[in-house]
Formats: sequence, structure tokens, C-alpha cells
Amino acid sequence: DNPVCLTVEWRDPARDANAAEALRRWEGGTTGVPLIDAAMVQLKEVGWLHHLLRHVVACFLTRGQLWIDWEAGRNVFDRHLLDADWAINSANWMWLSATSFFYTYHRVYST
Repeated sequence: DNPVCLTVEWRDPARDANAAEALRRWEGGTTGVPLIDAAMVQLKEVGWLHHLLRHVVACFLTRGQLWIDWEAGRNVFDRHLLDADWAINSANWMWLSATSFFYTYHRVYST
């Protein structure tokens, strides 16, 4: 539990086999959604994504389609981004998942 974050009942890949498979497909760029897949393949092959693609894949993973814990996405980005910075990456994932800093769901990107 993080006292800074809004508590959300995310799907936890460590405890949910379906969430683990969805996370694996998201990271591997095999979700079946062309924009998400292209962005995740670029992340793995190049180590960089434009900030708007970072937003799109983060929203898809968290409150858009997959409803998976933002920390799982942060960990994937930490592994693959050449410009990874743990503090900035964590703050961006909290913001984009609407769990901290900006709680107004309807005003954050919708998918």
C-alpha cells in the first residue's frame, strides 16, 4: 500500500494468470491492437518512445483495456527505456493511471 496513491483494485499479474498473460502480450507487442503493438515493439527494439506513445500504452495497460497495476508497466519501462529514471517513471505512471497527483478520471486521457 502506498499512502500517496489512490487505492484501485488493479489486476495483479503476480496473483492472476490472465493478467500475467495480458501483461506478457502487452510487453511483447502482441495484444492485437496495432498502435499498442507497434509502440511496444519500438520500445523493445529502440529503447525509446515519444511521450504520447508512452501515454497511450500506459493508459491501455492501466485504466483503458487491461486494468493491470501501473507498477507492472513501470517495471517494463524501467527494463526497456534507454532514458529510464525510476523516480520520473514512477511519477508518470501514477499520473497516467490516475492513482496519484491527478485523480479526476474523466479528465485524463480516455481510450
